[in-house]
Amino acid sequence: MDSIASSKTSTSGWRKWVSGKFNNQPINVKDAPYNAKGDGVTDDTTAIQAAINFAEGVSTTLSSGVTVKLPHGEFKITASLVIDGDGISLVGEGRKATVLVYTGTTGAAIQGDATLRNYVTVSDIFIRCTGSGADALDFTWFSYSEFKNLRMDLRESNQIGVFAKGNGLGTGPYYNRFDNIVVVGKNDVSGFPGQVGVQFKRATSGGLTGDGPNANNLSDFGRIAGLDIGFDIQSGNGNLFSNIQIEAVETYGFAFNNHGTPGLEKALANKVHGCRLESNSTASMVRFYDGAKNNVMTGTYVTSINSINWVNDSDISNVIFPNFGSLYLMDFSFSNIPANATTILDPITTSAEGGIRFPVSMQLIGAGIAVNRFVSGGVGSGALKLYRGGVQRTDFTFSVANATRFGGTVTMGDYDTSDATAVYIAGAASIGLQITTTADWNQTTADIYVQLVFVT
Repeated sequence: MDSIASSKTSTSGWRKWVSGKFNNQPINVKDAPYNAKGDGVTDDTTAIQAAINFAEGVSTTLSSGVTVKLPHGEFKITASLVIDGDGISLVGEGRKATVLVYTGTTGAAIQGDATLRNYVTVSDIFIRCTGSGADALDFTWFSYSEFKNLRMDLRESNQIGVFAKGNGLGTGPYYNRFDNIVVVGKNDVSGFPGQVGVQFKRATSGGLTGDGPNANNLSDFGRIAGLDIGFDIQSGNGNLFSNIQIEAVETYGFAFNNHGTPGLEKALANKVHGCRLESNSTASMVRFYDGAKNNVMTGTYVTSINSINWVNDSDISNVIFPNFGSLYLMDFSFSNIPANATTILDPITTSAEGGIRFPVSMQLIGAGIAVNRFVSGGVGSGALKLYRGGVQRTDFTFSVANATRFGGTVTMGDYDTSDATAVYIAGAASIGLQITTTADWNQTTADIYVQLVFVT
């Protein structure tokens, strides 16, 4: 009776047998009748999928959650593991103990079955993708679910760590939570192109084509590294990304609305808070593609590179500033500023067509910049100047010494008002800082903290 087929039975006798046999105990994929080997050589796809299918039958019969356990071992799979029921948990024994090696070239190592599933959990597994074009996790068909304590290694081209698109039905993927996630690529974009940490896309089928992942909470991504793009948010709204550590990305830490259809508004009102970027000199912290609106990024920290590029395309109305509130603050931190050198710090760099655009209806009153410097000790000094479009603003120049804190503001009065419906604060230019340090500047302990303030 302990079989996949019988798992679909719902008679009272079956229910009583299931309740007595399992009593909330996990289903171990190495136990009979599944007999997964976990030796890194045997194809364990069928064995693990059989355990998941059986768990779906148990969950349906008991109307309660069931755990499928992947114990210590390296489990090779050649096709996607499909979670096909509500309340199923696929749980390992830790990212060092349980390794799932996906050798397929399509789909994801773990995904849903084209029917919306709720209250799913995937946790404590190391997922390694070795086939070009394969992803680690696809949560398109999950809502109200949790994914935690996962490491994803991308070993080939065109792979994604965490992927989702709108399911086209308007039911998901919504309200999912991610916690303690690591995604690592090959750190070689020329040899392994198209590696992305997280990608959200719009639905391509169903009654709501264009719908994307909404209201998901992605927190504590401990390391996103060695990739082309960290977070490629082509579609979706109201998603929160917090406590993100990004290293060695080639192009963008975050990209919004990168779907190739100019003007189509799909990445809307997403928020990033608490993001650290230690990256290649070619990378930008964020790019807002044409049509991205109301996306907010605060608490940004950059180290080991000289600038943040806040890049916008032609139609950037409301990109930076939402349509509500009276004060907006973008804050950035810079560290590892070299001694005896002139360094350009670019909190905002815009494209030739773009700028930071505020509708006239928002009644822009003013914008300013405030700079604070915190030091733990040492000697040395530097001259700090504000530039707009490559031209120094004479009303903002500070000579700073170590072991001090200074601050100042400047009103950015030279707006571009050529558009009767909007005010451009940056225009086809940039707002940047230049700091010239002395030879005894303490590169290790001296940091610059920049705030850009807009008042409406």
